[in-house]
Amino acid sequence: MASQFADGARLLGTLANRQRDKRCDAALSCERGEVNGTIARAEAFQAVAGQPTTIFRQLFEPVSSTYTCLLACETTGQAMLIDPVVNAIDRDLHMLQSLRLTLALTLDTHIHADHITAALHLKQRLGSRIAAPAIDRLPCVDVGIEEGTPLQLGGITVDPLHTPGHTDGHFAYRCDDRLFSGDAPC
Repeated sequence: MASQFADGARLLGTLANRQRDKRCDAALSCERGEVNGTIARAEAFQAVAGQPTTIFRQLFEPVSSTYTCLLACETTGQAMLIDPVVNAIDRDLHMLQSLRLTLALTLDTHIHADHITAALHLKQRLGSRIAAPAIDRLPCVDVGIEEGTPLQLGGITVDPLHTPGHTDGHFAYRCDDRLFSGDAPC
């Protein structure tokens, strides 16, 4: 645990030195911090001994009041962003670069009226795939999400749960002991 905290502290120093105006605070063990109005919570978790460690970052975009979550497989370096926001693309790209991760997938919980998703912009810039609820039939989607069909990325398995309410096509995503519900803290 001390080693993980030291890694988190080292990451904080790197981010602060590289990009003063667009940085996020990251620390391990669910530490929270705020820098220039962007909040981040970070940790690594291992669901089952011997399984790949999942890297987790929770990012907050204050203008739209939106949470974006980054999940990544430590073994493969593949990452996904859940509910990325268009006006926070530079922040997300910096986070991926600083962690030496490759964005393989963006995953939206629902069609967003409250903010504009960054999924298509990230696909155009990085070649990442777009995953979103199949029920919405969006033409830009590469992977249509359906309840009961898990999504695999490296050693990460995400179980989609259709949770209509916020929107008719809303999905929440379960990964190990976490539930990513969209428009709420991860």
